[in-house]
Amino acid sequence: MSNLSLMALEHQRKRNELSERAARKAARLWRSIQATDIDAGWDRIAPQLEQLVASAQLAAATPAPRYTAAAFAAQDMAASSGQIIPQAFTGATLEGRAVVPELYSAATTTKTLIGRGVGVGAAFQVGTGLMALLASQMVRDAGNMADKVSSVGRGTVQMARVLSPGACSRCAILAGAGNFTKHFERHPSCRCTTVPIRSGEAVPDGIFDSAGAYFNSLTDAEQNRIFTKSGAEAIRLGASETSVVNARRGMYRTTQPGSLVSRATPRIIIGPDGKPFTAYTTVEGTSVRGWYGAGRGGSVTSNQFVRSSADRYRRTTSVRLMPETILSIATDQEDAVRLLREFGYLP
Repeated sequence: MSNLSLMALEHQRKRNELSERAARKAARLWRSIQATDIDAGWDRIAPQLEQLVASAQLAAATPAPRYTAAAFAAQDMAASSGQIIPQAFTGATLEGRAVVPELYSAATTTKTLIGRGVGVGAAFQVGTGLMALLASQMVRDAGNMADKVSSVGRGTVQMARVLSPGACSRCAILAGAGNFTKHFERHPSCRCTTVPIRSGEAVPDGIFDSAGAYFNSLTDAEQNRIFTKSGAEAIRLGASETSVVNARRGMYRTTQPGSLVSRATPRIIIGPDGKPFTAYTTVEGTSVRGWYGAGRGGSVTSNQFVRSSADRYRRTTSVRLMPETILSIATDQEDAVRLLREFGYLP
């Protein structure tokens, strides 16, 4: 296994430990709510949850420049600055939704189950699981996006998916490398991360470059567990891993509120060329008091900020794009860096 692979897996281990700690703390806060008054309990813990997740997201994003610098050095790659603004990756989900309303899915799910006659204990157990899942994924997403943005800032265009030990079949078929514009696909509780690699070169030894390579690394028992017994047997008989997994993907869909399987509905906005396109946006940090809003406007004027009837603060009139959208619309690496800087992710 290469030094780069060992470093990437250690980075992943620390990221997952951080996200799991945040999940446990969020679950403990949720369990402190009294079943007799869920809404009052939520009002009490919501500010603590917001601070907890934002702090963990900041801790996940902050190491990104060190990680990408070490990855570039391990490959003898020349690099420009990979510094990021870690705060830019806090307070929102990957799709730009605010943290607290998203976490409130645990409350709505619990109340819905109780209303349907499910026992209070069982309903709260479901809510606890959902709270932990959402909190951990928000932290992992912040870290993964910070890694990606830092890598683009340094000049790379190629990212390899680092499968976590024991990765599921859905992650296995995503193994390999892709351009920075490719979305980082993930399912609830996905533990995969990425590592920047030299453009045009093979995925380094120790990181799986295909579903087949991952499948062949497993014992028969592990193959049966991860791909199902019949699915694994079909693959051993010559079927492609992707076709087997995709044929079964309907089994993985969920309609549970707060699920991370379905993405948020993007907004349609008008681009600089006057043409409409779909985009994930966020209002995080865009208020008069927010670091993005104040920094972008320079001096606060009435022309740059407005307040809606539902908002406490005036917010910048500029739409703030999420990194996922920026990287998908960038025409090249230089354009990506320009846009990431414009929207407050790079200094």
